[in-house]
Amino acid sequence: MLPVVGEQIEQAIGYGLETKRQIFVYLVSAWALGRDFNRCSPEAFEILGSTELTADSKRLWLSHWVPATVDRAGNGEPSDELG
Repeated sequence: MLPVVGEQIEQAIGYGLETKRQIFVYLVSAWALGRDFNRCSPEAFEILGSTELTADSKRLWLSHWVPATVDRAGNGEPSDELG
């Protein structure tokens, strides 16, 4: 396993993500938006760091937010999410 993948898995676990599906969505998010997406986006930082949301709620949020963010960035629209 590449060190960067191990680092991302550790970050995912630190946010309470535990299942393979939850961690997979986090890894794909980091691949699509950059390995620091969780710190560069105030919205992602807030959601992932929330103690009120379940791990599966975080996974679902990422699975909707990441494609929308990539679409906006790919269409040349300004994206505040990536700083």
